[in-house]
Amino acid sequence: MGINYDRTLEDRSLLRELDPYAEKRSKWFAIKTTFRFIWRSLILMAMSRWQRFGYAWVNFGPQISMREYARKHGLDFSQMNRDNRFQEIENLAEQLMIAIKNVIPILPVALVATIMRASNNQGLSAFEVEAQANELIENLQAHDAPVYVSTRGRVQTILNALNMLKLRRLVVESDGIYRVTPGELDILNYYANSIIHWQQPKQ
Repeated sequence: MGINYDRTLEDRSLLRELDPYAEKRSKWFAIKTTFRFIWRSLILMAMSRWQRFGYAWVNFGPQISMREYARKHGLDFSQMNRDNRFQEIENLAEQLMIAIKNVIPILPVALVATIMRASNNQGLSAFEVEAQANELIENLQAHDAPVYVSTRGRVQTILNALNMLKLRRLVVESDGIYRVTPGELDILNYYANSIIHWQQPKQ
């Protein structure tokens, strides 16, 4: 089963957990941030600029039988010594991760984040983002990737994803040109990396 989100509310917190040098945030900071998020959402609603957090999608792949896997590879875990058993479990885990990667849904924000990251901060117009997104979608679909961007309304879906990144201040727009906001590349990478395995050599 693969799951993907156009927005993960705790994305910044999850990234901070990976940084051993990150300063620990207080409960007061969490409360203040939560109320600021609610207040900003209300302001956007009042200005008719608020939009949903995008798609959340679950995709199911074929079942994997452990009995069949063990039979195919001639394995009997109960008869193995510790080192061999751990090695075979690691091999199994790698196969499971590949199977999971292959069913992770590809959503609009991940597509646009991938394009903005690849722009090397040169700046792209909305038209260029849309054109590159369409090209990326076609390439992914050619490799049977699970892309969940419908043909009908595709342009608006891509522009909505771009606008979501702008509202979150992950990209900045000036005179119709969009660039990655300085200091926000880590968050942009968080979403782009959810589909990066489709841009790497198949294992």
